[in-house]
Amino acid sequence: MTKCDILYDKLERALEIAEIANRREGLFNLKKTDFSEIDAFKVRFTPYNTLWCLARDHFSKSATLLRGPLGDIDRDKVPQEINEACSTLLKLEKVEFKDRKSTAMVCSDLRALYESFKPYLPLIIALRNPSLKMRHWENLQNIRNPPIYELENEMRASISELVEKCNIMEIVEEINDISDCSSREKKLEDAI
Repeated sequence: MTKCDILYDKLERALEIAEIANRREGLFNLKKTDFSEIDAFKVRFTPYNTLWCLARDHFSKSATLLRGPLGDIDRDKVPQEINEACSTLLKLEKVEFKDRKSTAMVCSDLRALYESFKPYLPLIIALRNPSLKMRHWENLQNIRNPPIYELENEMRASISELVEKCNIMEIVEEINDISDCSSREKKLEDAI
């Protein structure tokens, strides 16, 4: 846990304690103590905490996403997290930190790092499609000659391996076509 996380947790705890104190004061018909400064500090601190959390998440997860087994990547969660991070960072840059140029530049640079992963999202979505059957994996392997044996249903290969060994980004459209076909076949099977 970092200092930023500790500070945010302390702010949350201080707000809880303030609420308890106000309830107790209300029980005894005492004038409630004004804890608005804690709320105001939390409001000012939250954008920095959000920026820090997004930076930490990127640097802790990016290596795993690129170099870890493709089979470990959550098909739905990862694209959602990346898209949400990009929009949050844009908002932080343009709204929260518009008067703080250096912090806005940090947001912009971090957003660029998240954006650099976006080209891999269609590949992840296609290859992590639960509708892919063995016949589809064979079709995926045979997109190129010689076959791409790194593309297999266990997905032990990483994105970086597939990019380096197979230049996979050149055939993303073909991979998407096969993946889409498998999804349509699954819908037909389910309908029957």
